[in-house]
Amino acid sequence: MAAVKATSLSGGGASQDLYSNQLAAIRTTPWWRYGDRDQRLLGLKVRMAREWCVYAADSEALLSDLADDSLGVLSLTRRRELLNSIAARDWDGVWRTITLTDLLFLADRYLDRYPRSPWNSPVDTALRRAGQLSDGISLRLLGSLPGSPSVQLN
Repeated sequence: MAAVKATSLSGGGASQDLYSNQLAAIRTTPWWRYGDRDQRLLGLKVRMAREWCVYAADSEALLSDLADDSLGVLSLTRRRELLNSIAARDWDGVWRTITLTDLLFLADRYLDRYPRSPWNSPVDTALRRAGQLSDGISLRLLGSLPGSPSVQLN
């Protein structure tokens, strides 16, 4: 395998250290503990949260629920930008505002809020099935989520 050298467009400095630290984190992650079920669960959570954003554009109730459940997940500024972008159907603005970690949080809040899908969603069905096969603990190997217990790397 070819060695990967951490470089940056700015020529070094703090960004060089950042890239080196990111590569070190990737190399030290116990990938053998992260499996196909975990990857499927991750993908479904991201899709579910994105779907919630899309459906919220057509439903005041869903937008209100999303507004409530994004409190404490997004900063007030990003939350306002997200909700305004959804209401305006500015999808570039929505996806630029929300991060992968935000989507994971929102997917968990979606599952807590709705015991079943408020719209006919095959993603919801698949997510609930995948959640029965994987508890999601291995997703924390990708990075910690605030408020979640940590995972031992050994």
